[in-house]
Amino acid sequence: MTACLVIGGGGHGAVVVDALQRAGVAERIAVLDADPRRIGSDLLGAPVLGDDSFLAEALSQGFTHFIVGVGSTRDNRARASIYDRARGSGLTPLSVIHPAAAVAPSATIGPGCAIMA
Repeated sequence: MTACLVIGGGGHGAVVVDALQRAGVAERIAVLDADPRRIGSDLLGAPVLGDDSFLAEALSQGFTHFIVGVGSTRDNRARASIYDRARGSGLTPLSVIHPAAAVAPSATIGPGCAIMA
């Protein structure tokens, strides 16, 4: 079973959760977010379990994969750091392609990519 953590519960995280749900690539989806007000809520039905410190227990809680749900800014070092921390915790990056997205047959999609519609 693929159990995926979306790291980031804002607007971009919501779009990633939606793509995961529509593509059906993960049987279990949950969210991590740094905003303590979001913890205990849900994002499009995916529970917000905690902040990045949850990564230390993610494997023991049955999670196998992750995808970065933090939107891009001019400086993507924060996104890269999240990716590296999740990889360091033993999780595998999951890619998702929204079913309404058009992807060229010649395109190469790397680990952890989110292709939106």
